[in-house]
Amino acid sequence: MRLLSGTFRQRIALLFVTLMLAVGLPTYWYIERVYERNLLEHERQDLRALGHSIATVLAQNIHERQREVILLSQMPLFRRAPFDSADLTATLERVQNSYPDYSWIGLVDRQGIVRAATLNQLVGTSVKDRPWFSEGILRPSVLGPAPAPMLTRVLGADSRDGPLWLINFSAPVLDDNGTVRGVLEFRARKDWVGRVVAPLIPGEDAVPGLEVFVLGEHDAVIHRVGVNAVPADSTGRRPDPPFFPDDPDPQTSTLTAVIPVSDASLATPVGWSVVVARPAELTLADANTLKRALITFQILAALAFAALAWWLAGLLSRPMEQLSTVARQIEAGDENADFAVKTSSFEARELVDALRGMADTLLNRQQALVESNRQVMQHAVELEDGNKQLRRLSRRDPLTGLANRLAADERLNDEFVRMKRTKTGYVVLLMDIDFFKRVNDTLGHAVGDEVLRHVGSILKWRVRESDFLARYGGEEFLAILPATDVAAARKVAEKIRSALETEPLPAVGTITLSIGLAMSRPEQRTADEVVIEADRWLYAAKRAGRNQVAGSGIETSHGLRQGQAAGSG
Repeated sequence: MRLLSGTFRQRIALLFVTLMLAVGLPTYWYIERVYERNLLEHERQDLRALGHSIATVLAQNIHERQREVILLSQMPLFRRAPFDSADLTATLERVQNSYPDYSWIGLVDRQGIVRAATLNQLVGTSVKDRPWFSEGILRPSVLGPAPAPMLTRVLGADSRDGPLWLINFSAPVLDDNGTVRGVLEFRARKDWVGRVVAPLIPGEDAVPGLEVFVLGEHDAVIHRVGVNAVPADSTGRRPDPPFFPDDPDPQTSTLTAVIPVSDASLATPVGWSVVVARPAELTLADANTLKRALITFQILAALAFAALAWWLAGLLSRPMEQLSTVARQIEAGDENADFAVKTSSFEARELVDALRGMADTLLNRQQALVESNRQVMQHAVELEDGNKQLRRLSRRDPLTGLANRLAADERLNDEFVRMKRTKTGYVVLLMDIDFFKRVNDTLGHAVGDEVLRHVGSILKWRVRESDFLARYGGEEFLAILPATDVAAARKVAEKIRSALETEPLPAVGTITLSIGLAMSRPEQRTADEVVIEADRWLYAAKRAGRNQVAGSGIETSHGLRQGQAAGSG
């Protein structure tokens, strides 16, 4: 209380210091409580996004590896040739030369005896007690990583480092009667996983302290990037993120995300997961630097402003008592108080007049500003509503209710940019109503519009929730299938084609679609190239007789393939 009731100089100095604290302390609190938490939350989301990307690529690669062993097991040579045939060993070695990730490929008979293998390794050895044989004779399976002591010896690996840990891809081999005659086994070193995920992991310079683990069953480490260990609990198992740490000291926390590797497309689950972690202290480094700079600035600014206030207060102290008296009157509620301050100072008289005029002006402007703000807010709300409506209408086809060409081009560009970044392709389906011009010419444009609405409704209920559908122009429709391969896309296209064919329109009868299918590729330069390719396949489907799907690697009912479609113009 002594300081507050002191001299004018003291009060002015205290006021300036208080203002500095009133600005600086909330800023410091915001950085401490809000900004840091937002940083951690954004980092957690980035870790989850990276984990999802790695898990997606791993799932695709595991699926491709399993598909390779399944396709090879179905070759006539493996279905019919005697186990002692030299062609079996030669074929296995050719496959291994083509896929260097495989350390060993072997063919095992029903009794669990290795009958053929690359370089004749382990031929004649019994493996009937191996889990991969027990699983592989029943169904295609992916197991591991698991120790392989026998292969460690025959491959000449250094046993002092322990046995090799290999990932097993196996599939049953059936004869022409459908009877299991053996198991085909591919065994890959676990460092294959590192080569798969390496392109997705940022370097230490880009994201310091980042750690990435690929874990197999029972948290066995398949691949690891980073130098620090992820904290484990007393059971030796890793935490159960994704979580946001509530540790009161975030400097000791580690942000972690665990993403399971999807095995929905596999015959047996693999139980793999991706762990992505980064120390919270690295995320908060910039915030800590900012806090230190803010504290230093506050101290220096407070001292400087206090000194300046002390000097200025000395210049203004003479007329202050009179101004204080008038202020007391205004404080008591007298809005008409007269600033009758007696002073010989020209500056003080100007200040009094300015304060009087300022009081009146501020009161008037405050009232005007309140009204103006009310009108501005009302107009802003109306303008925003109108803009939203315009944006919605500009990207919607009024006839079918589907997205229009503008929205389709925007989505194509977004998927193209995403493909360039993640190397995950997408499929474009370009669909054209067969003989639509005949409907318009014979039944009229009103019926033609009904056909378009009917087709749009069928398509809307036959594409997947993650897909994008638009009326691309006239009687053409376009669908974008993100993260989809050609085989899955063909199933979607066939489902669309079949659904429309089986749901006739009473006024027209059966309506059919010709569909062109094209897969995006990273080497494409623009988003339009995949649409141009789909259009080429659409016309190939038309020439092949309509009401069918044509695309790269897909044979039409007339035998057209990619090369023929490209040469037909």
